[in-house]
Amino acid sequence: MKVYSNFSFSFVRVCFYLLISFLFSKNVLAVNTTNAKGSSTVYMLGGSEAYTSGDNTVWGFVDYQKGLSIASTTTVRFGVTSSVKDSMSLSDGSCIQLLSDLHFDGAAVISIGSSAGDTSYVIGNSHAMILHGGFELPTGKHLHFLGDTIIDCNGGRFDLKPGAQLIVDSNVTLTLRNLVLEYLEGQASVAGGIMLADNSASLALQNVVVNITGTYVFDIGSLYIHEDVVFTGSSGRFEHTSIYNVPNQKPLRICSNSMLYFDNDTTFVFDHDSGTSNLCRLQLIMTDTSSRLHFNNSTFSVPVNNSTYGGVDLWNGTLILENRVKLENYNVISGLPNTDDSKGIDFGNPPLELNVILEGGARAELFGCLNYQNNG
Repeated sequence: MKVYSNFSFSFVRVCFYLLISFLFSKNVLAVNTTNAKGSSTVYMLGGSEAYTSGDNTVWGFVDYQKGLSIASTTTVRFGVTSSVKDSMSLSDGSCIQLLSDLHFDGAAVISIGSSAGDTSYVIGNSHAMILHGGFELPTGKHLHFLGDTIIDCNGGRFDLKPGAQLIVDSNVTLTLRNLVLEYLEGQASVAGGIMLADNSASLALQNVVVNITGTYVFDIGSLYIHEDVVFTGSSGRFEHTSIYNVPNQKPLRICSNSMLYFDNDTTFVFDHDSGTSNLCRLQLIMTDTSSRLHFNNSTFSVPVNNSTYGGVDLWNGTLILENRVKLENYNVISGLPNTDDSKGIDFGNPPLELNVILEGGARAELFGCLNYQNNG
């Protein structure tokens, strides 16, 4: 009888061992558990993970084979080195926080809520959401960024559907990198495709093509241009009206080795006539001669009114004119060309000069005042 008891115990122990071995051979990670940071174990999750409440943290080599879902008022912190496949379903009020870059493979789809106006939150901690298959933000859905975040599409499309919004919170920078941004329109301070909370919020564009649909007005916050940023779209208008009356404040900076390019039939409007000092003329800042502003068969429009201030100083960088370029400097009240030199378009701001390059076939059509301030 004693021998039988020992045999039974040994049999149960072997079965338990085999069960554990089977589970770990499948690399199954239970819902809401944590893979230790730096663990070499690779968890290949065969089913969709569901995070249903509270704060959750996932570290290490975790591969979401069948995607995941995050419930409302639930936060998931991702420090994973693998990728999200299939889908990430974010309920209204859910939040993701990045502890490292988070990769989504080419087949991954991100959905947000079930109703127009539903919002999910992102705290990037200066890390990136890398979307290898591009991304579509559905009609009426919102992503609200509560911390510095990078969105990188590896050269793919980022589609902003009607009423979709990327919302940038106070003291937060959203960086859009390596993507084609489709259907940008609206107004940054109200309900634009990209909306900034206030003047402390910033948008950075890095190696981006922006397809303007109609007009997009950047009237609040700061804008940084990194590498090549191209605005395109038939009759598309990008209006920059955000004003800081503080020396060398942004709000539009073309960084070193970077270019802001306006392609065929687009218009760049620099409208700062509501400034309270002539500092409003200096808000298009080029870091050095490697900072380039390029117009190709497009329009640079600088409207003024009957107030004391207005116009623009282009200085310290490089201006490139290619094909037919319209330089408009007009009075918005009369509709006639501006005749006040103090509100004109200035090339150079002594002692800082503007490097001007005319590409083959370039011809400029001037409507208003142009003041050439360079010494040469």
